[in-house]
Amino acid sequence: MDLDEALALARSPLWSERGRSGQQLSSFAGGAAADDALRGLLLDEGDTAVIDATGLALLERGDQAAWKVLASVWLVAPPEQADHLTSLLSQTLFRVSSDQGEAARLKSILTTLAADGDADARAGAKDLLRQVGSSLPT
Repeated sequence: MDLDEALALARSPLWSERGRSGQQLSSFAGGAAADDALRGLLLDEGDTAVIDATGLALLERGDQAAWKVLASVWLVAPPEQADHLTSLLSQTLFRVSSDQGEAARLKSILTTLAADGDADARAGAKDLLRQVGSSLPT
């Protein structure tokens, strides 16, 4: 699926298509149009399965572009969406906590994003770093 097709699915009235869009768009994270659509999907008010599918795809990608999208919605997500994001993050932290290399990589990404030019990503990364930094091995 190309970017245009994934962006079109992000606007679908069907939750299953929006969820699939989030999975596909995660590979385009770092591009302005994809990031805007991904943020919208992570804040989806129609169905939390969309949040879960999108968040999981971004966490599986796990690079700085993916974490920037996640960080940018971290502090602005309404309570229901925030609960799902927290659950996804908990699963990732459990996995990362057993691998010092992965833990160091995640801390490095969040530290870099804590100085990002995007205010929402910067604030979200600072909060994530504060919350998870001490629980990850060094």
